[in-house]
Amino acid sequence: MIRAAAVVPHPPLLLPGVGGRSDPLADLRARSLEAVGVLGAGPVVVLESGPPGGYDVAAWLCRAAGIEPQKMLALDADRDVDVAPGTALLVLADGSAARGPLAPAGPHPDAEASDDALAALLAAGDAAGLAAYRPAPVLLADGAPALRALGRLAAGRRWHGRLLAHEAPFGVAYLVAAWTPL
Repeated sequence: MIRAAAVVPHPPLLLPGVGGRSDPLADLRARSLEAVGVLGAGPVVVLESGPPGGYDVAAWLCRAAGIEPQKMLALDADRDVDVAPGTALLVLADGSAARGPLAPAGPHPDAEASDDALAALLAAGDAAGLAAYRPAPVLLADGAPALRALGRLAAGRRWHGRLLAHEAPFGVAYLVAAWTPL
């Protein structure tokens, strides 16, 4: 059974200095650090799915929070993930990539509703709902495998979910959430 979880996006712009002086994701970075703060002391496993590059974001967030991750698992499909009891999870995952004119996938009319549904699952600490999360492939929600893995690993426990961010500044849904046991 896991002890806590943080869900954060992983665009390179989340790293300090990458966005230049404008630093377009400074607020999202602060909320991501707040979420990572719930992981606390003890083993941490990083789960990532989606475009590569999350390792740098995870490493920076962990260093900034004083956390040493035990390992990082890249998930490109559903697979069983085994972690030791008492492990915390840092989940790197974006929502859809189909929000508005800047969307990498081009805009899709179902993207916002899909992302809102994901936000509701994260806010509710709904492990069963997250384990069943299957957005339409056209939405390019590449974070879905890591989010489903979180849902499976969090099963059997009640969670207090806090949604700290839900935005899509570049056509990709960035969500930040923290889960702690009830």
